[in-house]
Amino acid sequence: MGAGAVFAAMRWTALFAVLAVVVVAAQASSSSVAAASASGEFAAGSSGRVAATVVRRWRADLRSAALVAPVDHFKNLSRSTLFDRLRIQAVRKNFAVVSVQLLRPRQLAPLVVVEAADKHAFVAATPAILKTIDPKRSTGDDRTGWAYEGFLLEAVDSSGVPFLVVFNHWRGPHAGGGQWASDPALFPFVHG
Repeated sequence: MGAGAVFAAMRWTALFAVLAVVVVAAQASSSSVAAASASGEFAAGSSGRVAATVVRRWRADLRSAALVAPVDHFKNLSRSTLFDRLRIQAVRKNFAVVSVQLLRPRQLAPLVVVEAADKHAFVAATPAILKTIDPKRSTGDDRTGWAYEGFLLEAVDSSGVPFLVVFNHWRGPHAGGGQWASDPALFPFVHG
């Protein structure tokens, strides 16, 4: 195990001991405060404000879809499976987990914030990380087979400034996903 992996493992172990997972009902009063602090809204510069806006929009889409399509069902990973996979990916891909919120518009919709010192390495690893922590069954349709009704992964640099947000929401007729990056070179997926 390299020095970076050992460092990430030590940071994860320390973080895991104090990490409080917040299960948040999708309610306007509590969600706006949670979204602001979890998304880096208080970080300096426009990246923090833009990332916070992306997170707020995602949360609003989750709430709307929960009202429109309440019977859609998703086979959520167990909490322990999600945390185990996050821990393993943090060690393998050299990032630290900052926070995990398990939102519950109807079922689980994880909002994960991580810190990565090497932005480009993290971005290159993002598809593999997401495949592990936000899995999809093979269905032949990108809109079906997801474990969660929504998932958001935000990455911040060592100063706490967001540089990447990747998200999806699969409940209801307006299902989809997207990505935001502070620099065009940091998009993990092809975009047009």
